[in-house]
Amino acid sequence: EPLLRATALLRAFNGAADSGRYINGAYTNPESIGTASLAQAALRAPTVFNFFEPDYVQPGPLAAAGLYAPEFQLFTDTTAITIPNYLYNLLYATRNATNVGLTLTDLLPLARTPQQLVDYANLVLAGGTMSRADIDLVVSALTRMPTSTTDLDRVRSALYLVVTSAEGSVQK
Repeated sequence: EPLLRATALLRAFNGAADSGRYINGAYTNPESIGTASLAQAALRAPTVFNFFEPDYVQPGPLAAAGLYAPEFQLFTDTTAITIPNYLYNLLYATRNATNVGLTLTDLLPLARTPQQLVDYANLVLAGGTMSRADIDLVVSALTRMPTSTTDLDRVRSALYLVVTSAEGSVQK
């Protein structure tokens, strides 16, 4: 669930605002329509089945195979963009009295060793389930970043690539 991905990111990296209130800047309503939306909010499930109807069928190949796919009820062409945008905004937010930000200082020593950074992000955000090929892609992307890239931006990029990966999206 998108909301669980966002809260996992907040929990993993001590997300908070200095005031102790959890309002993320302009994104105070995570289910609002916009460029950064999770399409769901805590305690607002429409039915006893949470956000997913148990008999939802995803149009296309899954429907043709007679398979149910309740988890795809929230994953649409719109949320495929808005959810990563929301996670990006969490990663790049500046923590202050009214804005939730993440504490990434513990990861800064890993910024110049992409393999270790990606391995850590994989463990924390994807439960260590990323394929070797996907890990290598993220390591390669980090390695190709300009030398002028700050350590903080390297860390944010690694976390973003992992949390928006297929393995970062699936709870096992």
